[in-house]
Amino acid sequence: QSRICELLFKLVQTDDPAKVEQLCRDEIGWLESEPYGQSTRTKFVSAYRKAVNAYFSEHSPAANLLRPRKTKAGIVNSHCALDYLWASGDDYDYVKSQNKTKTAEQRDNLTGFNAAAAVEATKQAINSEDWRELAAGLIMATQSRPSDMLSSGEFKAISKYRLEFKIRAKKRGAVATGEIFCLIEAATFIDAFSRLRRSPEVMEMKDWALKDIDSGKNSTLNRAVKRVYGEIIPVPYGESELSCKNLRAAGVNAAYWLHGRDDQSLGRFAELQLLYENPGTAANYEDFYAADAEGNRLLKVGVLKDAPLDAKPKSEKRSSVSVDAQLRDMIGNAEQWGEGSHADRLERIIARALQADKLEAQLARECEKRQALELRLKRLESATEQPTAKATVETATADDEPAGFDWRKVPNAELNGDRRHDAYDEKLRRTFEAIQNYNAGLDDSEQFAVTGSLLRQITGVKPGKVKLWIEGNKAALDNYNGGYGSRQNVGKPDPKSVIKWSEQAYGEYEW
Repeated sequence: QSRICELLFKLVQTDDPAKVEQLCRDEIGWLESEPYGQSTRTKFVSAYRKAVNAYFSEHSPAANLLRPRKTKAGIVNSHCALDYLWASGDDYDYVKSQNKTKTAEQRDNLTGFNAAAAVEATKQAINSEDWRELAAGLIMATQSRPSDMLSSGEFKAISKYRLEFKIRAKKRGAVATGEIFCLIEAATFIDAFSRLRRSPEVMEMKDWALKDIDSGKNSTLNRAVKRVYGEIIPVPYGESELSCKNLRAAGVNAAYWLHGRDDQSLGRFAELQLLYENPGTAANYEDFYAADAEGNRLLKVGVLKDAPLDAKPKSEKRSSVSVDAQLRDMIGNAEQWGEGSHADRLERIIARALQADKLEAQLARECEKRQALELRLKRLESATEQPTAKATVETATADDEPAGFDWRKVPNAELNGDRRHDAYDEKLRRTFEAIQNYNAGLDDSEQFAVTGSLLRQITGVKPGKVKLWIEGNKAALDNYNGGYGSRQNVGKPDPKSVIKWSEQAYGEYEW
């Protein structure tokens, strides 16, 4: 990222096409001189290109730096740097070959899963109050992308198990529409989908770009996928963890078992179900097979018979709610409810009320945790005050510090650079405090548990010192970590990038 920022800074300062070419070729030359693999190089080059394109689409460069470029959206003018920011042809050929090999290996090593159990888990997930688990269940039910489910997709019930699906994420500026089968009843799906779109967290994404939804919410949804399906759907061959993409592949196999035809191949069914125009692309989702509880492949297909839609989903039934004129004006005139019909505004009002309830409940829980923790810390400090003071005096004398030296008064920057053994206790204490501050207000699944490895990663304190500190604060840590699972910190962001020491009383701190 720092290299990309430096290149952008240099590009902004020149309007000479020859200079632009030289800067880009130098950057590619540096990248090729580093010991990166071919796949990594192509990913880095892609990051360079995305950054240049994003910046200069918002800040137009000089006219002599613009070049016409053919894209899926038509001819567009973009910065000439994009003509030179390419990895070598060998790198791209290698990545393409690796992708083909991986797909072929997965198709040669299919993973079985209990299809009936997966369908039952889907029915449970769509009743969840957690929007992420609800979204995971709906993705499995229709094998759609996260961005389809959260923003761009449109669904309409056609029959008992069939939906009309309209998608805008397949090609820029294009809309694909088709009929697909659903793992659950269509009316039930539509009502659950409507509930998802009306949840406060999803309504916040209404104006997000699809790429922002993918980059900002995929990891969150992947964690929900593991919670809902982790014990039912194995990680497929050649992959490290279960994800939304795997739900699409497994869901297609479950849908084929439920709704397929004897005279129709799985590949053709997948092509229609995923709204693909290219049969080869559908092959990317052939890494599973539907099995029974004993692991035997389910050979019979079309076990669930479709039927006409017997009733409209509740979310599509219209009703009249009477309100007095004053309340109607309050709903219609308040700017904070946004534009649209009264129904649109009421949706936003309800969503904000639900969000406020959640935030109040989270705040109450965090206040209780903090009060309990402060009480325990006071008890611990009281119990260890005399020995600690003695140790401090002895250490301070040995290090030529005045007697009674208080590490809590040392600024962050100074404490971070101090390598004396008696500084570690305060480093760890501030880190414990910083973790609590970061966790406050987050859902339990997004919080960090305070573990020895996490403390070492953030502070750089030696393992032996971390172990001693943990043993000395065991009661407080056990109380705080209560309810966290053994894999609580898996899939979280880099802790050093998000967890910071408090600036209060310690001055500014930078890692």
